[in-house]
Amino acid sequence: MPYPREIYLGEDLENELAQYIENELINYYADTDAHLKNLIQWQKDYWAEPTKKVAEFPFRNASTIVIPLSAIAIEAVHARTETKLLNQPQLVVAQSLSDE
Repeated sequence: MPYPREIYLGEDLENELAQYIENELINYYADTDAHLKNLIQWQKDYWAEPTKKVAEFPFRNASTIVIPLSAIAIEAVHARTETKLLNQPQLVVAQSLSDE
């Protein structure tokens, strides 16, 4: 017997299942479309590409690296968020046994 076992649906049940899945996908994309578009735009902003392949100023073949401000802001906010959420107590604590 093959795994997983094949399910044979009647034509009516198959059409009903297909309609249900289609409705669920439409609802999902309607709910998440704006958020997904924002994420895609943020990703494009984060991975900024140089405007020129070869720079002529201040000298030929100068660096054309672009550091997007959104990347700097995102990394700063992410670091602060991680520090607040995942702040762990120190793993090693040392105390002296006496004042001497």
